[in-house]
Amino acid sequence: MSNNPQVNLAGLTWLLPSPALRQRFAQQGIPVPTRLPVRWVRPLAPGKAQVQLPGAIARALHLPPFVTAPETHLRPASLV
Repeated sequence: MSNNPQVNLAGLTWLLPSPALRQRFAQQGIPVPTRLPVRWVRPLAPGKAQVQLPGAIARALHLPPFVTAPETHLRPASLV
């Protein structure tokens, strides 16, 4: 399990968009959100986690539904 207690939870987690993800939204002409709802799946390498994007967002951005995110960009839904 992750060393970051903020991402050791199942269910909804907020993803703060990285500059690359913000650019992806802009390229598609979609307003850039301040945070995205994602489902935390599992830890990967230290400091990284696999998350599942909502299907509509993944399709709109031409991304796979499961992506790798830095743990520093994840926030528990209850804290946002």
